[in-house]
Amino acid sequence: MKRNIVIGMISCLLLCGCSSKVQDEVLTIYIPEHSEKWIDSGTITDNRIDVLNKKLKDKGKHYTVEVKSVENNQANQDVLTAQKTMLEELSKNKADIVYFDSNQPLYEYFKVLNEDFEKENGKKLLQEIPEHLFEANKIKHNIYYIPKVTIPYQQLYAVFNDAFYKKYENEISENINNPVDLLSTLIHSYQNEKNEILMDGNPLACFTILASDYMQIKGTPLFIDEKGKVINPLDEKRFMDVYQLLVEADLKGYTGRDFTEKEWDTFYQNGKTGLAYSYSYLSKDSYGISETNGKEIALSNHKYPVRTSGYGILKTSEHADNAFDFLCEINTDQELSDLLIYGENLEKNTDGKVVTDKNYFYGLFMGSLGNDMITTPQADQNADKKNFVFELDHQINVESLKPNILDLSNVIEKIDKINNIWNDFDSITADFKVYDHKKISMDEVLQMFSEENKKLKEAGMDEVIAELQKQVDAYE
Repeated sequence: MKRNIVIGMISCLLLCGCSSKVQDEVLTIYIPEHSEKWIDSGTITDNRIDVLNKKLKDKGKHYTVEVKSVENNQANQDVLTAQKTMLEELSKNKADIVYFDSNQPLYEYFKVLNEDFEKENGKKLLQEIPEHLFEANKIKHNIYYIPKVTIPYQQLYAVFNDAFYKKYENEISENINNPVDLLSTLIHSYQNEKNEILMDGNPLACFTILASDYMQIKGTPLFIDEKGKVINPLDEKRFMDVYQLLVEADLKGYTGRDFTEKEWDTFYQNGKTGLAYSYSYLSKDSYGISETNGKEIALSNHKYPVRTSGYGILKTSEHADNAFDFLCEINTDQELSDLLIYGENLEKNTDGKVVTDKNYFYGLFMGSLGNDMITTPQADQNADKKNFVFELDHQINVESLKPNILDLSNVIEKIDKINNIWNDFDSITADFKVYDHKKISMDEVLQMFSEENKKLKEAGMDEVIAELQKQVDAYE
């Protein structure tokens, strides 16, 4: 009898011992192809994730991560439908952490993280995200993803070739406060010189020039004006005036769009561009030690909050708490961010800065796994880049923030049709070589715009505008 009791007690202890052992959870992270240099065709090319998991274990974490890649949908036709299909499939597969692309903002598949940011690790993470950048990346007052921390503003400015600026300094100075008048004056004053163009033809230049007055609705070619009205740019006189100026520059041969391939090769070797518009941030405000070849002038005092992308947690994740903890860790721990962004065994200069890693993607929507603001500075970066960026965040015009990430779920098919038409049209207007260098008239080009607008309306443009206008009107 005693023997049976002892055996029973031993069995109980063994069972209790086994059950008390915590089984590590495996978090599955999906990132888009080509967004990290250390993944090639879906294969991780180095050991940084293995090292990451070891470091997580050393920190006492009861989870590991596995990283997989998914197709980048940007190049697809019906891009929103492709994104929806992908998110539905990942949700069925109980994926945990997924890249949130603010240009394809189907946020309804992602968990709201407001309560997570009230937790201890969430409060710690908030200390690493500039305040206005964080607010700018909320959707309907909710946070759905951890935004990539970067230069937190966008501002309209122009870069002038030094010789060009000296030649047209009077025209530039007189019109510097009105980007449209500046463009018109330069087009009508410009004297075409050998091996020089006025500006590089760019189908996005129209929006760039009007960036101070409009904000584009993510995932669409539509805009919101200063009064909160959703507009189709082809119905808006200011857009059409600028389009017409750009076409005039094209037809006069001021943009190089009529160059042959051989002519472009020659131009790239020693040619000069007089003017370039940009809607990003001034070189002096880069947390890199940036220089520009030319004279930069801000064309607007407005510094708009920037929408970045980042990583969120799917609603269907079965490991949401650990998934959020992981995102907190890699965005607050310098060692983990260094590992994810640079890889193992950093090569440093004598000043302690990282030898610039040419395999590291450096941009607004790339290299988002990890927090670049807390990593060891690269050789060409500001030594105090985090505080530098936080100071810039205080300069943002918060009142200019508009709700440009809207619920597209009820009009996805219509928006895909509209985007497909718009992208095809951009291809035509971006390259006049399709006309075999034939001199087409302004009337013919404007007729193209009219036909394009008719196609957009037939695809449901007005219905989409009505739906999105309701959301903008309801925004508080």
